[in-house]
Amino acid sequence: MDRDDAEFVVPPPYNLHVHVHLEPDPRIDKILTAINQLSTKEDTTMADLNALTAEVRANGDVVASAVTLLQGLSAALTAAGTDPVALQELVDQLNTNDNQLAQAVVANTPAATVPPPAEVPTEPAPTDTGTPAV
Repeated sequence: MDRDDAEFVVPPPYNLHVHVHLEPDPRIDKILTAINQLSTKEDTTMADLNALTAEVRANGDVVASAVTLLQGLSAALTAAGTDPVALQELVDQLNTNDNQLAQAVVANTPAATVPPPAEVPTEPAPTDTGTPAV
């Protein structure tokens, strides 16, 4: 029986694995280094942006509180009119608010670090030459 005449049987499925081995390319290392640097810079930038966003939000809250205070003060002055008792009550309330605000600022402000004093060079004492001073 000739090979051409034989019935051809398809064998069970086979897996074909192809491995390609390339020599290391220094350009790829440079590209990967640049990508890593960009990723690090992006993380730093995002952290800075998040901190800035939080600070802007906090400042907005402070501004809103100050606006509310000023509007309340204006309304209180209008309501007090020229009544000396009402005006004195308003002065007392403002003094109380001032004291509370000052205490809060002091309580929430980190202590300033004072650098050690710089050493002042001292000149040696003059030596006695036995000559009377003029």
